[in-house]
Amino acid sequence: VLSGYISGVILNRYDEAIVFFGKAEKLFSAGKLQNSPRYFSFLRITGIFYLSRGDLKSALEYLMKAKEKTEKNGMQESMAYLLLLDNMGTLSSRNGDNTAALSYHMKSKEGYEKLGMKDTRIYSGVLNNIGIIYENTGRLGDALSYYLKSKDLDEKHGLRGTRDYLGSLQNIGHVYSMLGNDKKAMDEYTASQKGYEKCNLDNTVEYSNLMMNIALLHHSQKRYDDADKFYLKSKKIFEKLNLMNS
Repeated sequence: VLSGYISGVILNRYDEAIVFFGKAEKLFSAGKLQNSPRYFSFLRITGIFYLSRGDLKSALEYLMKAKEKTEKNGMQESMAYLLLLDNMGTLSSRNGDNTAALSYHMKSKEGYEKLGMKDTRIYSGVLNNIGIIYENTGRLGDALSYYLKSKDLDEKHGLRGTRDYLGSLQNIGHVYSMLGNDKKAMDEYTASQKGYEKCNLDNTVEYSNLMMNIALLHHSQKRYDDADKFYLKSKKIFEKLNLMNS
C-alpha cells in the first residue's frame, strides 16, 4: 500500500496516489505502526504530495509531523531525515522564508557530507536547491557556484537526460543572464532546450519557462522577431496546460 502511494506521488499520478493514501492512512491510524520508519515516510511523502499541489499549509503540517517523529526516535543522522530537511527547505522557500530554507538545505548538505555521500545524485539535488536560495537572495556568484557543482555531479553520474539536470542548465543560464553574460546564458539555455526536445519534454511547464527565458534574452539584445517566436512557443504550451490563469 505504501509503495503504491509513494509511486503515485513521485510519478505525479495523483488519482492513483489518493486511492493509496486512504488505504495507508487507515492502516497507520490503527496505532500499531505510528512509531515505525514507514509511518515517517508516509508523513514525508504526504507533505511532498501537498507541496506539489500547492497546498503549503497541509504540506507544512505533514512535514513537521514527520520531523517531530523522526527526531523523537533519534533518526537525525538517517538519510530519511536528511531528505526531510531538504523538503523543509523547499517548502520554506515556497513560503518566502529564504533564511529558514537555506538553514534546512545546509543542514541536509552537512548531514550527507558526514555520511560520506558527497558523490551522489541526492547530494547534487541539495546543491542545486542551495543555489536556488542564493539566486533568490541576490547572491548570484554563490548561486552559480552551487549550480555548477550540481551540474558537474549530474554529468559524472550520466544524468544529462533528466529533468533535474535540464532544469539545472536553465538555472545556470538564468544566473549568467542576470550577471550580464548573455553568450554563456544562451549556451546553457540552448543546451537545456535541446535536452528537453530530445527527451520529449517539450510540452512541460519547465520547457515553457525556458522558452520565456530565451524570449527575454533575445528581447534584451533587441532581437525582437526571435523574442516573439519564443514567447509564442511559451504561451502556446501554457495554454495547452491550462496554466494561463492559474
